[in-house]
Amino acid sequence: LGWWRATDDLLNVDPTSAAGSPAGRSASPVDPADATTPVILNAVDAPTWARLTLAPGVLPIADLAAAHALVIAALRSPDEVQVAAAVVGSIVVGVVVSARPSAQGGALRQLLALGVAPDHRRGGLATALLREHVAASPGGTGWSAVVTLAERDPVDPLPRATRAGIARRLLEGAGFQVEGRSGPVGSADPLALDGRRG
Repeated sequence: LGWWRATDDLLNVDPTSAAGSPAGRSASPVDPADATTPVILNAVDAPTWARLTLAPGVLPIADLAAAHALVIAALRSPDEVQVAAAVVGSIVVGVVVSARPSAQGGALRQLLALGVAPDHRRGGLATALLREHVAASPGGTGWSAVVTLAERDPVDPLPRATRAGIARRLLEGAGFQVEGRSGPVGSADPLALDGRRG
C-alpha cells in the first residue's frame, strides 16, 4: 500500500537507533518472569504509537526503527488503518494491523499483520489480540486475510506446515472461515490460506 519500501531501511534508518528510542539506546526484550500481564490497547493512533517502543520480533521487518516507522506511516495513510497493541509498560510486545484500502473501494477490512514478541508467544496473546481487534470493529464489517509463505518470522521461522496450522487456528478462533487459497497463489503455495469473516 506504499507505506514502506525495503530501500527505505538503507537510506533513512540510523542503525544505532531503536524504534521509539533516542539514537544509541536499545529496546530490550521484556523478560516474562519480570513483566506484568500485557495490556491490550485498541484503536492506537499515531501519537500514541510514537510514544511506544517496539520489542524485537513483533513485526517481520528486522530493523526496529523501520518497523516502528511503518506503523506510523500506515496510521497516517488514507486507508482506514486500525492498530491494536499489547503493551508491557511502554513496550509493544504484540500488535495487530488491519486496513480498508482506499484504492480498492473499501469492500473488506484486510488483516495485514499479527505478531507477538518471541518471549510472549504460546500464551494466547495473539488470539486475544485478534479477537479484541475484530470485536472492536463496527458490526457488519467484512474481513479478509491471506496467509502465505511470506507471513513468517524471517529470523527464526517455524516449519511451513506448523506456521499454516497456527494461522488457521488463530483465524478460526476469531470467527473467520478459512479455506486453502485458490488461483496462482494457491498453486505456488499449497499451504496458503484464505480467511473471510462477516
